[in-house]
Formats: sequence, C-alpha cells, structure tokens
Amino acid sequence: KPMDHLFDAILHDKDTPIGVAARNAIELERPGEVLPEKIGAFITRDWPQVIPGKWPPGYQAGFLIARRDPSVADEMVEVLKEGNYTEGWGYGYGWGNKGYGGWVGAMAMQGLVAYYYDHIRPNNAVELNQCRYNHMGMDVKFKGKCRNGSLECEDCTQTKMDDIYSMHYTMCRKPW
Repeated sequence: KPMDHLFDAILHDKDTPIGVAARNAIELERPGEVLPEKIGAFITRDWPQVIPGKWPPGYQAGFLIARRDPSVADEMVEVLKEGNYTEGWGYGYGWGNKGYGGWVGAMAMQGLVAYYYDHIRPNNAVELNQCRYNHMGMDVKFKGKCRNGSLECEDCTQTKMDDIYSMHYTMCRKPW
C-alpha cells in the first residue's frame, strides 16, 4: 500500500490540513501514543529478538523513513567515534551501556539507530505498527505476553494483506 501519509507527516507542519490528515492516517504500534511536534523518523522495532525486560528492542534495520537532516548523520558519526559500546547482553552493555548490544545488528544499524533515537534524540522517532509496516509475519508474543510490553497486541500472522503497507522477508532467512 502507498505510504504517502508518512512522508506528508514529515514534510508538512502538524497544523496544516495535509499534516493533520497524514498524522491521522498513521497506524502506531501503541495506538493513542502522542506524536512528536516535528517527526524526525518512522521506525519499526525488532521485536523478534526481544525477551521482555531483558534488554531494550533494537530497530528493524530493513525499515527507516527519515527527515532529511544532516545533523542526524553528524551526531551518529560522533557516537561511533566515541565508541562507547560494551560487548554483552542485557542492560549495562551495548551502546552507552544502555542495553543496545548482544543481539544481531546491535553494533550496526539495529542497535546504533535505536540507541540514537531513544537516548540522543528522544521523542523524535515514531514507532509504527509492526504488523502493517515492515510486516514480517512473525509471532509477536513471548510466553503468551506481547513482546512490546502492551497488554494486547495484533497477531501479525493473522494481519490481512489489504492492511499491510510493506513486507520484509528477514524472518524467512536467505535465500528465500
């Protein structure tokens, strides 16, 4: 499905007719969550790698829609140059010792970008519904509980094709 509403939400002020319509069309991972004044990025989290409470979720590297802002790249380069990454699993390890480490992609896109938007530029990225954007057809529960911490969550294995904006074949492993 077209994702023009995401681009419109980044490009147009939140109070303009286009900005309002775009924001109303966004399907969030946690419906009702307040959107930032100025949206810097849209992401989906990498929930399949999460055991609730063990470490923070990374971002799914296969999906990122971002505002054109050179300062973001500059700040990420500074994080890399600082090199504050500790090998290990769980809180106290990874980027900034905040738990963004140990899992697949933690030293790269999935961990770095998650750490950046969660700690360096908080309240700037918007988490989209993982079953509809960057759909992976995965089980979103761990031992019967939603990996994202919500009391209820959509079962992505049952999401209707007409409701899906984009798909990501990462769960299928290569070659597909």
